[in-house]
Amino acid sequence: MIAGHGITRSLAAACAMLLWTSAGCKHDAAKNQESDAGGAEAGLPLSAATGVTGADAGHGENPREALRTAVSSSDWPGAARLFEGLPAETKARPELRYLGARIAVEQNKDAEALGLLEGLEATLPLLSDAIALLRADVQSRIGPYAAAGEILSRQRDARSLLKAALAFERAGKPDEVVRVTSQLLRDAKRSKAEETHARSLRLQYTPASGSQDDARWLYVHAPETPGGAAAAARLGPKPDLDGEAWLTRALAFAEAGKLDEARSAADRVPQDHKKRASCPRGDVLYKAKTAYTEAFQAYGACAADPGPNQAEYAFLSARALSRADQDDKAIAAFARVESRFPKSPFAEQASFLAARLHLLHGKWKEAARAFDEADRRYPRPKNPEERTRDRALAHLLDKDPRTARRLFEDLAGSRDPLESARAAMMAALAALEDGERLFAIGRWTDIARNYPLTWPALVARAHLTALKAPLPPTIETGDPRAVADAPLLVRLPSPVDLLHDLGLDDDAERALVSRESLLVEGATARARSTELTCQAYGTLDRGERRHELVPQLPKDMLASAPGPRNGWAWHCAYPEPFSPIVTAAGQEHGVAPALTYAIMRAESSYRPAVLSPVGAVGLLQLMPDTARKVSKDVPLDGDVVGKLKNPRLNIQLGVRFLHDLQRTLKSDALAAAAYNAGSEAVGRWAKRLHGIDLDVFVELIPYGETRVYVARVMGNLARYGYLQAGESGVPALSLPLPDVDD
Repeated sequence: MIAGHGITRSLAAACAMLLWTSAGCKHDAAKNQESDAGGAEAGLPLSAATGVTGADAGHGENPREALRTAVSSSDWPGAARLFEGLPAETKARPELRYLGARIAVEQNKDAEALGLLEGLEATLPLLSDAIALLRADVQSRIGPYAAAGEILSRQRDARSLLKAALAFERAGKPDEVVRVTSQLLRDAKRSKAEETHARSLRLQYTPASGSQDDARWLYVHAPETPGGAAAAARLGPKPDLDGEAWLTRALAFAEAGKLDEARSAADRVPQDHKKRASCPRGDVLYKAKTAYTEAFQAYGACAADPGPNQAEYAFLSARALSRADQDDKAIAAFARVESRFPKSPFAEQASFLAARLHLLHGKWKEAARAFDEADRRYPRPKNPEERTRDRALAHLLDKDPRTARRLFEDLAGSRDPLESARAAMMAALAALEDGERLFAIGRWTDIARNYPLTWPALVARAHLTALKAPLPPTIETGDPRAVADAPLLVRLPSPVDLLHDLGLDDDAERALVSRESLLVEGATARARSTELTCQAYGTLDRGERRHELVPQLPKDMLASAPGPRNGWAWHCAYPEPFSPIVTAAGQEHGVAPALTYAIMRAESSYRPAVLSPVGAVGLLQLMPDTARKVSKDVPLDGDVVGKLKNPRLNIQLGVRFLHDLQRTLKSDALAAAAYNAGSEAVGRWAKRLHGIDLDVFVELIPYGETRVYVARVMGNLARYGYLQAGESGVPALSLPLPDVDD
């Protein structure tokens, strides 16, 4: 049950919105009539105030909700059309003027936004701070610039401080530009892109005779940017840098795909640094990810020179060959590392990777023999669990199930419950291969029962189905006699309720974080504070804060199927934000919403604006290059990163990408693997390992991060599927590995 708190509103309109139960409406309407008599018209919820007709709505839903839904879904063109169709007297309302300004800003209509904000604080004091910031944001682009800079410079976040610096630059106040960028670099949490921008601005207004700190930083860390070019001009053709700085500059060029510049910088690493710490050309070319053969040659040249790092360079040379997909040559090169440097720690790593390459090419006997020899020679490996797991897989596939089972049982004692369950599921497969059908059935039954709706449980149920064995319940149900607790009355505090009514749910979520204590009033609310808080965020159709609350959930709440007592906890742990967008995109491309949410939960924890260290953006963590490839009819020029922070575009492109992966790989599990490791790698592995089962294939994936990612996504998929459709929504795995397309 949801109620407004702190903003006068029409209870009749709220009831019409079906935001309260009818009993709740009658009860709270009576209370509010006593305290707010005569004031309802001043604060009608947007749904009641718009006056939009069914013909105007255009969203296939209740017309009173159309504008709010468009705003909440980041459909700014649709919101602009709906806002334009409102009656003039409605658009003149203070809260609608603020909403109109927000829509105008998103449509790059700054002058229109500024007009709507004129004098608005006086009639909408509840949002006075937000109005002032929005006005300053607009003025930072169209003026008056100095006033905008003053307001924005009082903020603490890097984004606002950069806007302030740009406003002062437009105002012709270089001293203020330096002051604000210095403030940002001293106090604000920032990304590399924001630091690059701030240093570039400060460098512009620092005299050539002044500090060269910004020039050095840009020259070394951001050489591919305009600021890096300005720094190069400032420092001249022979900057005084040490070996580490030259290497960092070379690696930055390599990451940007500028190989010629990367090679040039690598060649300027002083000789004493090369001997002491690095093989710069090899490091740079390997980092570029497109020049592995050249990296092999560079590392080989370094390995030819005697020195303390000779074994490492020989090992890295062999690894570069493997990355270049020249695995036969890589195996021979790893063997040479073992032969030349038998007492080096790289000898053990070389033996492991050579054995793994045999495994990835389906050479089971060679792999088993190589792993056994590595176990004999190197009894204390760098990654004992990794080697044991791969050795067990090699023996399983080489028709030696007893050895495989013993090794998998060793891993089943892992302290990580899901890692232990994955090892146990493979031990059961080895037992089946060894003729112990009843043991295998019993083990898989225990896994399915004890780890419900997880990847090991899905695999176990697939094997039980193939053996025509009885299936345990998908997940235990709670006490059938359990009665739901009395419904909680969720009162969104001010200004959260107003922002929510306007559809500005991202703003509402941020505003609620600092006001959560206001939700909990009375003994009942305090006793159920986590439930109340989760439900409050649930009204906002956002997932970020709900996901952060998961550790506060009682441990037993997710152990049984969602029911009257624990359904709220399931919805808190597995929210469905932006559901209209996810559903529409899924219908267009044939991707189940459960899969989209499973990926979203694993990738971004439902954070629309998150930017990963490698540049992946938004809810579904799309790389800009990937987004461009799948955009087709959606132009992606200009600020691609900024555009991908829009939830609507991010979801549309992310679902389209998922559809392409599903079409090529024909499996949700393989699509998840490709989402993490790349479709080219997964396709290559699947073709080489054709004929094995899906569960074995996932365990054979050479990237530990990807194996864990697949298990996490498939567990998310199972739980979302169950939450949305019960047992019928849980994926039933097909064990044979599908034939993948080119």
